[in-house]
Amino acid sequence: MDPLTALLLVPFAAGIYLIWTAKPNSRWRVARHYAGVFFTALPIGGLAYFFAGIEIARWRGVGHFFSVPFGGYAVSDSALLASLAGWVILLGALIELVLRGKVRR
Repeated sequence: MDPLTALLLVPFAAGIYLIWTAKPNSRWRVARHYAGVFFTALPIGGLAYFFAGIEIARWRGVGHFFSVPFGGYAVSDSALLASLAGWVILLGALIELVLRGKVRR
């Protein structure tokens, strides 16, 4: 297996496992559920950040990565982390909205 694929699949699989194994009357149910949402959103948010940067650069007609929403063409470490955190939070909220009412609580 490709290391990048494993890097994306392991947290995703761990997140799905944590979400589905959170028992309804468990003391740690809420912590397991939100940890699962975070681990599920982490690889999806990273991929969304990567593909959004490529598509925005392609749309603008330039040949290099464009950091969305922070940083632009001058990508620094802080802008990269802030953008990645924004994507993870956004997709975590979307995952939570989709799961609301579908997971036994």
